[in-house]
Amino acid sequence: MRGEWNEILRESTMLALKVAIPVSFFIETRTIKVRRFFDEEARDEPIPDPEKKFCVEVFFTFIDTATSQLEERFKGQTFVAKTFNFLAPKSILKMTASEVCCAANDLISTY
Repeated sequence: MRGEWNEILRESTMLALKVAIPVSFFIETRTIKVRRFFDEEARDEPIPDPEKKFCVEVFFTFIDTATSQLEERFKGQTFVAKTFNFLAPKSILKMTASEVCCAANDLISTY
């Protein structure tokens, strides 16, 4: 998803033009020069290109946050699905009575 920035920008520009929304949201600003002393640690250089700056500061941050939140939510969902999987009709029909009792005991011990 991170590699699809150009495609997303192109599609969003076409959509904005279709509904008559101005597309020039990238405004170039003057870079503020900060005096650095010889013993200062190196810092990241400011990004002069407004499109690249938006991509790095907004798009990548959004993609990373959304991806990590979805992964965390699905980890919890996967645990619940595995815990209660033996209650599904297909699973119960395939299991023997002792396997069902064992799975039920595992569920009881979990909760």
